[in-house]
Amino acid sequence: MSTPLTRLLAGAIATLSIVACSSETPVAAPGRDELVALHVDAGLGLSVAQCLVGIGSQELDPTLLAPDAARDAEQEALMSALTESCQEAGSFVDGEVDDDPDELAFSDVPFTFGDDPALDELWTACEQGQGSACDELWQTAEIGSDYERFGMACGDRPEILDCAVELTPEMVEAEAGDADDADGDDAPASTDEDTPVAGRS
Repeated sequence: MSTPLTRLLAGAIATLSIVACSSETPVAAPGRDELVALHVDAGLGLSVAQCLVGIGSQELDPTLLAPDAARDAEQEALMSALTESCQEAGSFVDGEVDDDPDELAFSDVPFTFGDDPALDELWTACEQGQGSACDELWQTAEIGSDYERFGMACGDRPEILDCAVELTPEMVEAEAGDADDADGDDAPASTDEDTPVAGRS
């Protein structure tokens, strides 16, 4: 014979069981290294996969960056464009292209520094350590141009995978300071004999 207490306990247990069965465990988004590995397994080169994941994480939710992720048509088009740009720019960075093209399909298309004031500004900002300017440069510039290559390589810094995240003006200043220190180490130390002294013949 059930009592009010046993009926109450039974109802509570049933409610907890329904909640436990109906609640979905959130799926954690794969990390950057895991995404890179997935794209390499799918056939991309390492540098292209790193580029795609680094830039793609700024444009898409990480759950949409896996090779087999369910993306809508617009997201799929963006992934294809990013992959193509990373492959084109990566070939320059990796030295796979022996000769840069002399010009693009149309002679009035800006190709290298000095051709376009707006792209020149992005180039200079990228060179000075503004990582977001590097990303904007390679995304804006014509595919195959020096502008695109320079932006893709984070201002000729191919060791950096994600310009906007890893490149800062402070890093550039530190690099310049290290270079100055190295130049100073190469200079011979001054001696008393090198310094003129008043009255010495």
